[in-house]
Amino acid sequence: MVARILRRAKDDPDVQDCTHETLKRVMEQKERRHDDSPLLPWVLGVARHVALDALRSEYRRRARSGPAGPSDGRDDPIQLLPSHEASPEAQASERQRMHEVGKALAALPREQKEVLLALHVEGLSYREVAARFDVPIGTVGTWVLRGRETLAQALERAETHAARPRKENT
Repeated sequence: MVARILRRAKDDPDVQDCTHETLKRVMEQKERRHDDSPLLPWVLGVARHVALDALRSEYRRRARSGPAGPSDGRDDPIQLLPSHEASPEAQASERQRMHEVGKALAALPREQKEVLLALHVEGLSYREVAARFDVPIGTVGTWVLRGRETLAQALERAETHAARPRKENT
């Protein structure tokens, strides 16, 4: 991950320095963690911050040394960071997918749709959903399973339909 952020080879000295700094910070802060959440996401977050700190430090060092000549921005490490914005194609694809999800949700039976929305949008537990609808928890599980299967089938059909080559009128 550090190598990807720095856009350097894994055996580059800066990558190795950042990796060692990450391990040092993790070992120093490990005792302060009181929750039982998984360590991997936390360690990856530390590594990301260390690598970004290294990029910022390099950027400041280059800025202090002054421009060596005309720059097009390609040597600026901050400019090399990947954008978090989706491309227009990805945004259009996501809008289309959300439209298909909306259509598939609208076609579900009322109970299945309401249970899925309560679980995934409102964040309720199965027990809370069962209490809301005054049904056994097993019924909630059945509605969720059937709703998810129906959604998956509808989305698969939509993707298959979208992937088919269109015939041109000739």
